[in-house]
Amino acid sequence: MTAFNTDYNNTELLDQELTIEELESVAGGGRERAELSRRLFFTETDDWDEPEALAEWKEMYTKYLKLV
Repeated sequence: MTAFNTDYNNTELLDQELTIEELESVAGGGRERAELSRRLFFTETDDWDEPEALAEWKEMYTKYLKLV
C-alpha cells in the first residue's frame, strides 16, 4: 500500500527555486518534445513548398525520435 508523506512542516522541497532548464532536465526535456510534436503533427501544410516541407519534417522527426 502506498504511504503519503503528510509532514507539511517539512518545506525543504518547497523552498527550492529551479530554473526552467533545471526542471526540463529532470523532466527529460518535455517542453522541447512537446514543441516538436506540435510542429510535426499539427502544422498547416497548405502554404508549404512540398520538397522543403518534407525535408523539414524529416529533420524534425529525427530530432523528435532522439528525444523520445
